[in-house]
Amino acid sequence: PPTMRKRGSANSSMPRRSTRRMLHPYLRLLIALDTRALLETLSIFFDNPDVTREDVQEFGRQSDGLCPDCQEITSILSHIIMPENDESRPGALSSEMDLPQEARDAFLDFVARYLLKGIISVSVPITMNILTRMSSLVMESNTTAHIVAAQQKAQARVLELLEALPRNSYDHKKALRIVEDAGLNRAALLLHRESLMALLQGGASQDVIKHHFCSSIDCYLRDNDRDYRALVFDYIKNDCMSSIVDCAARYHEPD
Repeated sequence: PPTMRKRGSANSSMPRRSTRRMLHPYLRLLIALDTRALLETLSIFFDNPDVTREDVQEFGRQSDGLCPDCQEITSILSHIIMPENDESRPGALSSEMDLPQEARDAFLDFVARYLLKGIISVSVPITMNILTRMSSLVMESNTTAHIVAAQQKAQARVLELLEALPRNSYDHKKALRIVEDAGLNRAALLLHRESLMALLQGGASQDVIKHHFCSSIDCYLRDNDRDYRALVFDYIKNDCMSSIVDCAARYHEPD
């Protein structure tokens, strides 16, 4: 039967493990055969309204808004396809499959679809991989027109994902770096403004707050849409100035 090996162990003298001796052997075989076809088949189950609206208390679990069957399937797939990002299973690399990047990308696209629907959750590293994949579509374009079109498409997808996810489901600093490198200015603006909200409430230093305000203004000015760039004046008047006044008042309050 087919076997699995550690990544980069093609020349290793260690014996390979039989697939049938590993967890979920038949699922592993289906993944190795055609990952995308398997995920398209699973999507029929995930898209079933009777599944996604199931009362999870019937399964003896707390009602946390997740469908336990879909969540469990996602966790198993994550463990098999991207074990290096599986925070719940230490030592997962010992059972890693030697899958092509296309299979991993197909899994990331599949997970992104159901994160947006709110029926599953994944680890922070996998969420970061999804953001990287969405943003990387811009890098694959080779002409100015294609880059602009790719940025618009990627930006819409990234914004939709960031707005759907809870704040603690991704690494904020890494996410900001990813979208800035890809030129996704509106996504970067969203993250800068989220940072400002947290910093203003937490009493951060004026220099840090100033950095995010200036970066937010830059996000407006770098946008390709002239009408959107003009919104920077409203942002300065309504957000920057009022926050600066509040900060100044807070820092000058008597002890």
